[in-house]
Amino acid sequence: MQMPDRWTEMNSMKWIRRVAELRTLSAKRDVLGCDLGTEEAHRLEELETFFAECTDGGGEADPFERLGWRAPVTLLVSYTTDEGAVQTGLLRDVSGDGAFLETETPLPAGQPTMVRVIDRQTGDEFRFTAGVVRAQEGGMALRFTGIPLALRLGHRPPQKRAA
Repeated sequence: MQMPDRWTEMNSMKWIRRVAELRTLSAKRDVLGCDLGTEEAHRLEELETFFAECTDGGGEADPFERLGWRAPVTLLVSYTTDEGAVQTGLLRDVSGDGAFLETETPLPAGQPTMVRVIDRQTGDEFRFTAGVVRAQEGGMALRFTGIPLALRLGHRPPQKRAA
C-alpha cells in the first residue's frame, strides 16, 4: 500500500473534515432532535448545498445505487472487523454518505465497521461508523451510518503515547 504524498493527504483531509462536519450537524438536528444555533444551521445549509452541487456536477452513473458523487481521496485509514481486529486500507473516494476503501481484506456485504482517519498534520481523529454495501476483490464500498463518534463523545484530542 503506497502512502499518499503530503499534498494529496492535505487535500483528502479537507474532504474528511467536510464529511465529518456534515454528518455531525445533520445527526445533531435529525437524529438527536437538537435545535441548531444560527451559525450551525447556516453551516449545515452550506455543506448540504456543497455536497448537492457535487452530486449535480456529474460523476458516473453507479450501478450499485451510490447515493451521490464521490471525491477522489487517498488516505491511509484503519477499520475494524466483526471480531474487533484492526485492519488498514486506503480510502479512495468519499461523499457525505459513504466511501470506497481499498484493502486486501474486504469485509462481507452487510457487516458493520468503524473507519478511523487520523490527520497526521494536526493529530485530529475522525471515526465513522459504516456498513459494507458491496465487497469486491481489492476493496469495499461503505455507507456511513449512525451518529458520528465525535458527536457522541465530544471531540477529544489524541492521547500522547508514552515514549
